[in-house]
Amino acid sequence: MLDGVAFLSSIISPYRHRWLQGLAILSSVHVIELTAPYLLKVVLDRIQNGERDFLLPACGMVMVALLRFWVLRYGRRLNALIAIKVISRFRKRLYARVQTQPFEFFQQHSSGRIISSIVNDTEVIKVFFRSGVHRLVALASVVVIAPCFMATQAPFLTLILLGVIGSIGIVSASVSGPIQARSVTVQRHLARVTEHAQEALQRLSLSQAYNQEGRETVFFQKCVQDYAEQFAALGILNARLSASMIAMSAALGLAVVGFGAREVAAGDLTLGSLSAFVVYLSMIVGVVRECAFPVFLLLKASSAALLLEEIYGLGSRPTAPALTLHPSPAYLCLKDVQYSYGVGRSAINGLSAKLPHGKLISIIGPHGAGKTTLVRLLCGQIVPDHGSIEIGGVSPGAISPEARASLITVVTQEPYLFAGSIRHNISFGKPDCPIEDVWHAARIASISSTIQQLPGGMETLVGKGGLVLSGGQAQRLCLARGLIRSSPILILDDCLSALDAITAASVFRALKTDRQGMTTILITNSGHMASQADYVVAIDDGSVVVEGMPKDVLSKTLPLNREGFSRGGQV
Repeated sequence: MLDGVAFLSSIISPYRHRWLQGLAILSSVHVIELTAPYLLKVVLDRIQNGERDFLLPACGMVMVALLRFWVLRYGRRLNALIAIKVISRFRKRLYARVQTQPFEFFQQHSSGRIISSIVNDTEVIKVFFRSGVHRLVALASVVVIAPCFMATQAPFLTLILLGVIGSIGIVSASVSGPIQARSVTVQRHLARVTEHAQEALQRLSLSQAYNQEGRETVFFQKCVQDYAEQFAALGILNARLSASMIAMSAALGLAVVGFGAREVAAGDLTLGSLSAFVVYLSMIVGVVRECAFPVFLLLKASSAALLLEEIYGLGSRPTAPALTLHPSPAYLCLKDVQYSYGVGRSAINGLSAKLPHGKLISIIGPHGAGKTTLVRLLCGQIVPDHGSIEIGGVSPGAISPEARASLITVVTQEPYLFAGSIRHNISFGKPDCPIEDVWHAARIASISSTIQQLPGGMETLVGKGGLVLSGGQAQRLCLARGLIRSSPILILDDCLSALDAITAASVFRALKTDRQGMTTILITNSGHMASQADYVVAIDDGSVVVEGMPKDVLSKTLPLNREGFSRGGQV
């Protein structure tokens, strides 16, 4: 729990001065209201003694009530505003951390779990800051300050009170561990529900095509049922905590009233003192009976904080200094590179190659040869287990993410399109570029004529995933998005597979003309595509088989397609 509380403290740290100001104001509310029982004692004692000057302390009680109302209102409003700012800043920080996570992070954590942490876990923390903090302040203020006033009225009864409060603290501590552990389990099950819901929506058309809607529904119902059972178990623990607080508060009230009445009857305590003590007691009993809720919120928030810490390492991982190295010329050199995903077989196995600068280079090989892994290594998404990669003499890991992003652009296998306009999709990597640059990139990608035929032209909405475009058109649109940045290194990761031979040849001619002096790397398993390149590197089983000019490489016998050709088959 202490680790979770420390994490929550780090979240509030940027606003600690205003937050402490808000806590001080909320604490002052209880100092103000604790003067009311004393004024009540004065009024009752003067009435009991037959004195008539009790009007002034009675008016004081009214003023105390009004002052308490206004200070409490201001303090809670200030606390709510700070909570909103804290969570808003924290969510931005969390989203920024997701954007900079390495490739391994997304292998370890599903997108559903990430979404759940950003939405659900942060919502739990927000509820604690908005609704739990001021209740904990009330509990601490009343429990600490009230006994000081009460001791001046009835020391013996105050000792009884302190003993019961200590017992309540012990009970709360004994229940807090199971509640926090159960809260972590509940958050994990909620993440599982979120994850499955997202995946089910993504594969909805597949489920319908294979008539598996019923199976998906049953599995989702099972996830929801598991979450409901865990949440019910957490509710039972919270009910036990609340019930114990109520029972001990009732016992405390009965004990104080019983002992107090006996002392009044014996003449050791005045009626005014007993009345003031009972009012103080009612304040303590009130906050103690309600303390189960803020304690429950604190335990849930600390559990959510621990889950966020577990996923993102926020607040504990040191940030490396950002280097702004920008190598030039951007030639690529790989020396005995090895990489394994930890499943026994190396994806890249002793690969060595020096790729010439300013050329159209094709890396060719069958499915599973290690081409996509090689792309991730070149981009710095993953780090080699052995060997080295240099871009212009510099390791990708030594280049800051900003400089690396401007140096290398990757067009991936799957054409992902936003639901916005064609112009927005093409200019995503360079949002402020003029429309002329957008059209130029579209012409290089051989998609400009298609765009001109659409009713809205560049402002046509493509729909999520590019619903209004064919597969080849979507690929060319994504190619235009990569071209518009004019990066020194452009990697095309098998992103032209849906193009026909004539369109592909037109694209390659335009690429060679437009990107003179810049390096373009084409990843493919097609010999026809590779023949358009200036230089070809053939790989298989994670290592280079042969490299050189296209006519020399493609005329050799290579195991380039395990499905279509046997080992030693002609390309």
